[in-house]
Amino acid sequence: MARVRRRVTADGKWMIFTSECGMQSEKRGKPFTYQEFTEKARGIHDGLGNIYRVGMDYVLRSTRP
Repeated sequence: MARVRRRVTADGKWMIFTSECGMQSEKRGKPFTYQEFTEKARGIHDGLGNIYRVGMDYVLRSTRP
C-alpha cells in the first residue's frame, strides 16, 4: 500500500504531499518483462517517492459544497 503524507506550508499557501505509488504496489498476474521493468523504473511511478505541491486556494475551493 502506498503511503501519502500531507503538510501545509508555514505561509498557508501550499499543500505539499508525497506519494510512493509505483510498480511495487501494482497487482500483477505475471512477472515484469525486462522492457516493462526498465520503462517503469525510469518513469514517475517508479515507487521511489514523488513530491507534489498544490495551491491551498484550489484545495479549499474544491472541498467546499
